[in-house]
Amino acid sequence: LRLQCIAFGRDRLAADRFTCCVVDAHIPGADLLLEAAASSGALTIATGPYIELLELAVARHPGARTLAKPFRAFDLARVAVAGRASATS
Repeated sequence: LRLQCIAFGRDRLAADRFTCCVVDAHIPGADLLLEAAASSGALTIATGPYIELLELAVARHPGARTLAKPFRAFDLARVAVAGRASATS
């Protein structure tokens, strides 16, 4: 089931235009989703409760932003706006 979910996410990212994709970095298959999101042109944000895992995820996916859990909607918006601003400059 987990592989089906990852495949579904990758297919959706390839088929539709998303501007932002938040991926929980500690789930199995997260790297595949982070890669698919970045390839689709979406702002890619890795999240999770463990800072060490976020740092490792960004090391493997340098274009990804990080947002530690727990976070508020305001925090997500701040990261998304900052990510879009740096992508256009």
